[in-house]
Amino acid sequence: MKKESDKFNIAPLIIGCLIFLAVDYYALWYLYIRVVPSFTEKTVELGTAEVSLNADDYLTGMHIFHSDAWVDTSKLNAYVEGSYPVVVYLSDKEYEYTIVVEDTTPPDIDEKLITEDDYIELGADYSAAVEELFNSIHDESGIFGITLYVDDEEVGTAGITNKGYFTGEDANAQFERLKESFDRTGNGFFDERKTYDIKLVATDDAGNTDTRSFNVEVKDTLPPEIVTYDEDEQPYYATGRKYEPEDFVKEVTDASDFFSMAFIVDEEPLAYIEYDDMGDHEVIVYAVDEAGNEIRVPVTAPFDEPPMFIAVRNKDVKLGEDYDLLYHIIAVDNTDGDVSASVTVDDGGFDKDVEGTYNVKYTATDSHGLTTEIVSELTVGDEKAGAFFLTDEEMDLLCEYDFFEYDILPEEDYTAVLDLIEPAQVNMMYSYSNAYSWGYSAGSGFIYRIEEDYTYIVSCTHVYKEFEGDVEIMFCDEKGTSIDIEKPFYMQMSDENEVAMIRIPTSEIPADVLVEIKAIYCDENVYDDLKKGQNVVAYSGHFLNGKPKIGKMAIQSLDEYFMSDARNCVKTTHDIARGMSGGSVCDLYGRLIGVVEGYMSLWNFDKGDYDNSDFLLRIEGLEDLYERLKQ
Repeated sequence: MKKESDKFNIAPLIIGCLIFLAVDYYALWYLYIRVVPSFTEKTVELGTAEVSLNADDYLTGMHIFHSDAWVDTSKLNAYVEGSYPVVVYLSDKEYEYTIVVEDTTPPDIDEKLITEDDYIELGADYSAAVEELFNSIHDESGIFGITLYVDDEEVGTAGITNKGYFTGEDANAQFERLKESFDRTGNGFFDERKTYDIKLVATDDAGNTDTRSFNVEVKDTLPPEIVTYDEDEQPYYATGRKYEPEDFVKEVTDASDFFSMAFIVDEEPLAYIEYDDMGDHEVIVYAVDEAGNEIRVPVTAPFDEPPMFIAVRNKDVKLGEDYDLLYHIIAVDNTDGDVSASVTVDDGGFDKDVEGTYNVKYTATDSHGLTTEIVSELTVGDEKAGAFFLTDEEMDLLCEYDFFEYDILPEEDYTAVLDLIEPAQVNMMYSYSNAYSWGYSAGSGFIYRIEEDYTYIVSCTHVYKEFEGDVEIMFCDEKGTSIDIEKPFYMQMSDENEVAMIRIPTSEIPADVLVEIKAIYCDENVYDDLKKGQNVVAYSGHFLNGKPKIGKMAIQSLDEYFMSDARNCVKTTHDIARGMSGGSVCDLYGRLIGVVEGYMSLWNFDKGDYDNSDFLLRIEGLEDLYERLKQ
């Protein structure tokens, strides 16, 4: 009985062992051998490295059982939020997973260590706060924005609206791109020296936000900036005028918009500077701002004289009569000569038909841009403007600036030469009347020199000898003005031919005539350039206040002695009229080549009284006559 019972008790033990072994095997299989997905869906942080390519992270069981597996993440973008499929391939099996990419992390703001010595420069753009206070700002998404607040006021924004190639590894590139896109609002500058409250808010595309706040001092440590003129835009300055430092530089700027300037002369500040001599003058321009920052800049300033007006007077204008506001208004310049063409007029409302006094302003400008303004009072009423004369100072200026000279033409031009030489012509007439007869004697002449004291006029001796009393000299100005000159006048006669020269006081020529007349261009060596057959012209303008007399001629011979009693003459074709004796003959460049002569015998009374008018008197000796008259 005892043995059977023992047998019966072993069976449960065996069964229990088998069960234990089975459970243990299952556990080993389940835990270490079974190959199934470890998960079906997993959430990862945007831009994270948690998305693995190791199959062990996706499958259960020991590595030996899925060592040949591989992970396909080609459809996954870890930098864009969303759900992505990931597939693990093992032999002929496929295991699919869902990876959810979420952005739960705000942009990373890497701020600089701010000390008491750190500051932002006055006048800096608000974007400088981003530059000065932060090392970098980036977000893994590559899509985020910032908003900058200054003293609790929004002053600017910036953002990256498409991630492009910028990821979390490109923090510096993102930061540079962010600064480039900064959009200011308001005035956009730190324009006060004080401590500002700065706040920066960064928000990514998922709405994750981070904020940084600072107190930063704005200081002014930079001097004003002085910009000088380039060589091609350098202006000229006028002698005799006061200038401020601002006049010598192109631009002066300072962040404070408050600064003062001066010249530094012998280490002393001057508010104004003035030079009386022309040429380059070096000046030191000094500027200092309200914070005490200062700068000195050497500037080379070219000085020139501005234009000066001649013959501008306060005048009466007859009511209703036409009046040309520019008539005889002359401006001269030391470098440009006659700049009358530059004169502009502000007529002050001038009306010839309305009585009253009008302030007419004239402005003249030279080639350096220097200007001069002068005002003339014109009174419209019953009175008519009378003649007026130039002052000694005005005459000095005209002579100094060669106003009475003209430039010869660059090439022969018959029409142009008549206009060129006409202002140098004069006509002269002597009227007589007595109990037995009356009549007049007339002749021509031309102006040789116009000087401060005297004006020198050339004609023929036989013309001047006809004049026994006062002589009426008619000029070729716009109005054909005549003046009466008392005879006997000063005269010199040539020893070689019948050329003669007189002088009359320049002070007796009205101002409106003087500013229109010229002296002939005379070079006694002109015959070196002349040739036989060359065309020349004899001209007597406004003859007896009528039409000009013009003689078109050609040179036949330059021989000084083509006739025994025609010394110092040039033989020409004949085309002159009575009354032209003493007039000028010029080539078609405007150069004087001779004096019209009609009666050879008048300087040689031993000869018969005959007419041989196809020649002209040579001009050698005119300078000698001039010098003799000046004595």
